[in-house]
Formats: sequence, structure tokens, C-alpha cells
Amino acid sequence: MSPAPEGKGRRVESAARGALAIVLGGIALGLVFNGMGRTGRPPRGLEWIARPAVLPTLEGSGGPPVEPSPPADAGSRPGSSGEPAEPQGDLPEIPELDQPIQAQLPTVKRLFDAKAALFVDAREPEDYGAGHLPGSINLPFDKSVADPETVERVDAGGRPVVVYCEGFPCEVSTQVAWAFVQAGHRRVLVYTGGFGEWAGAGYPVARGGGSAEGANR
Repeated sequence: MSPAPEGKGRRVESAARGALAIVLGGIALGLVFNGMGRTGRPPRGLEWIARPAVLPTLEGSGGPPVEPSPPADAGSRPGSSGEPAEPQGDLPEIPELDQPIQAQLPTVKRLFDAKAALFVDAREPEDYGAGHLPGSINLPFDKSVADPETVERVDAGGRPVVVYCEGFPCEVSTQVAWAFVQAGHRRVLVYTGGFGEWAGAGYPVARGGGSAEGANR
């Protein structure tokens, strides 16, 4: 009769090998799927994987420098003529990129005064109704994610899009800005200071409801 401890030891060793094989297999599958996510691009909706951790800034501070993309063919992108954006008077030149760009209050105010951008409020309707930038449309984060066609229907009239929410640390404006990029817009700004900074500076505030319909104004 063979010793019982020896048979038990073999069973334990076999079970340990099986568990190790399962763990290694899971790690391998995870690496494969992660690699597929980083190289793939979803046909609709938001691309959640492999986005830059820090957006470039239009003013050249607080993030990597803005590097313009080559101009596209005319009519191939919403709100784009296919030519590089030309500055209007003292307005900033906004390059066409495949990601949003951060913008600060002075730039946002200049675009607002010149009516040279479409402003999008990414907050919930009740917050928008309590106060928003005059002329802005309300496109909450959850609506833009759940219904990408809503973003695709927004016509910026050839102008850049400026998305804002309440202000730092609110991040929904960045996610909605990515939705506009996914829809084909290439001049999309994120106003990081948001409504809180705008109202705190004493700039105009409107109240009441609104939606993304009829956004070309």
C-alpha cells in the first residue's frame, strides 16, 4: 500500500497547476481584449479607451501644445469647410483636431462676444434652466451618450463648438466634447472654468429651458 500523504500531495500539486493555468489564461485574454480596444474605433458613440489623459490647450499652458491636423476635403466634416480656420479680427485661430481642446475664460468671452462659436451646456436641464450662457443649447452628458444621433443633428453653422458644465472638477463637458468629435466635428473646445467661473466674472446669464433642436443660430 502506497503512503496516503504522497497521493494527497500529488492531488494538491495537480490542483495548483490547474489554478495557475486558469490565472495565466485570464491574463492573456485580458491583454488581447485590451489591445483590441486600443486599436479599434467604435462605429457609434464615445471612444472610452486610449484617450489622452490631458487635453491640449488653446492658450498653450496647462497641457501639451496644440498641433494642427492637415485640412480635410470640403464637406467631409460637420461644421468644416475643409480649409484651415482663419482668425476673425482678434479671435483665436482654432485648429482642426481629432480631440477636444481646452479653452480659458478670455478666449471663451471673445468667441461669445463675436458670436463666433456654438455654446453647448452639458449640465442637467434643471441646472441649465437656473442659469446658462445666453444662446447656448442644453445637451446633457447622459443624452449625448445614450443617443449619439442627437449630437450628429447639431449644426454648428461652420463655427467651433464650445462645451461647458459647472466648472472644475466637473468632467461631463469633456465627455460631451468627445461626443462631438465622434460625430465628426474637428474644432471642439472645452471651457474648463464652466458656468461657475462665467457667472462669477459678472458676464451675461440667461434663464429658462432649451434643447439641442434648432441649434444652428
